[in-house]
This record gives sequence, structure tokens and C-alpha cells, in this order.
Amino acid sequence: MRIVLLVLVGWLFAALLGPLWRLVPARVPAPDVALLLAVYLGVTARRGLAGPVAGGVAIGWIAAICSGAPAALGALVAGLLVLVARAATLRLLVGGGAFVAALAGAAAVAATLLGLAARLAWDAPIGRAGDEAAHAVTLALVCGIVAPLWFKFCRGLDARLDRRARDTARAGFGR
Repeated sequence: MRIVLLVLVGWLFAALLGPLWRLVPARVPAPDVALLLAVYLGVTARRGLAGPVAGGVAIGWIAAICSGAPAALGALVAGLLVLVARAATLRLLVGGGAFVAALAGAAAVAATLLGLAARLAWDAPIGRAGDEAAHAVTLALVCGIVAPLWFKFCRGLDARLDRRARDTARAGFGR
């Protein structure tokens, strides 16, 4: 239930953020909602990785469709980012806004590199190296700025779901 809710919220944000971001006067890439949600799912994976990876693939697919990118590419990158985020948090203590921002920035660079590798493998067109690098850096900065707020929002959703499940079980309905 938790992952389905997070994917639905991610879809809503991806669907609304795309058209609204075009109104921003600066030429800055929009925060990648699929990337941030995939990192959050990887960091907070509780029992096993099948559910979070499926959620990452789903939000990657949805966000790619919303943005006009190849859907399989978005799904592949988001699913792999869940695994990368989980592997990073197995060795590192995740806490604090600065670490979340750094993790999201690193994930943005990793997502750009994974996408580039997949486009090269599928013989899809790629941009000039300078353009790709500039996009990776600006996406890393934007995602690093937005990530602590996104994680706080997602943690709030998780807390509400946990509280509701606990109250339902306490009342005898959750068995």
C-alpha cells in the first residue's frame, strides 16, 4: 500500500510539475520526480527489494511517458536507481538534509550516466558531451536542493500510513 501511494503521489507531481515548470523564466531542468522517488524508495526499503524496485520501475515508466522520453529508458534507470540507493545506504548512515542532498545529487549524475549508457546501447541519439555534462550538473544541483523537502514530504506520508495501520490494528480490524 505504501509504495502504491508513493507512486501515485509521484505520478501526480510528475504530471503537474512538467507543464508548470515551463513557466519558470530560467532555463533550469525540472527536478526529476522519478529520480527522487526512486532514491527515497531505495533508502527506505524495509523488507526486500522487489516492492521498491517495482515502484521505481512504475514511476520511471510514468514519468518518462509524461515527459515524452522513451518509457523503457525511464523505467530501467529508476529501477536501477532504487538498487543503487539501497546499496549506498547499506554502507552509509543516511541522516540529515545535507546527506540527502548529496545522495540525490550523486543519484542525478548516476541517472544521467545510466541514461547515456542505455541510449548508446540502443543506438539512440545523444547530445554533445558539453551539453550532457551541463545537464547532469544542473540536474544534480536542482535535485540536491529539492531532495530534503521531497524526503520530508514522503516521510510524512509514511508516518501517516504507519499511524493509520497501527490504529486499525489496535482497533482489531487489521487482522
